Amino acid sequence: MEYINRNSETLAQLLVKYIRNEERMDCVVEAFRVLGNLSRTTRIRDILMKCKVDRLAIHHCQSDNVELLYAVIGVLINLTVDEDKRECLKIHHGIDSLINIFEYSIQSDWQLSSLVCKALWNYCDNNYEKADNQPLWFTAHQLKILLNLFDESLHESNLESTDDESLDELNKQLWNEEYFPVASRLYQRIIEGNEYFKTIQINNYS
Repeated sequence: MEYINRNSETLAQLLVKYIRNEERMDCVVEAFRVLGNLSRTTRIRDILMKCKVDRLAIHHCQSDNVELLYAVIGVLINLTVDEDKRECLKIHHGIDSLINIFEYSIQSDWQLSSLVCKALWNYCDNNYEKADNQPLWFTAHQLKILLNLFDESLHESNLESTDDESLDELNKQLWNEEYFPVASRLYQRIIEGNEYFKTIQINNYS
């Protein structure tokens, strides 16, 4: 571990070469996983942005490889810890890609849904203003989709059931422990955003 910490910048730059090789997707997945750990530090996040890893991660958000989605969203969550890096999700259509993942992972994968919510939370958890003084926020269309998804997924009564009682219990546990805490927090942030950003009116939603 000490060796990795000492050489984390060199390792990160080496891994960037691996994630560019789409002929070996198994290597891409593993490289993104390691970058997810390394990118907990600011200096590594700066390196990844210079190498345009944010664009590669957003590109892979269109993949149907669930393991890859977990890995790239983990990197995006870390990158968007820094306010000055959050705009990448807007510029490169990352918000739309994340919402698409959110839409099809609800009910089927609460852990993946929770990761999407964490990335979206980082994106809007600030009043960081760009040069044009427009805060980072969602479009009206994106908000409509998100609010519909929250309406579907934030009520325990809407959890799908199967003939397998143990599977249903596991699904409920994942919803309670992994999804609901972060999703409800993001939902509240979006509602409060109407007061803070004055970007779009959201009224009488419950």
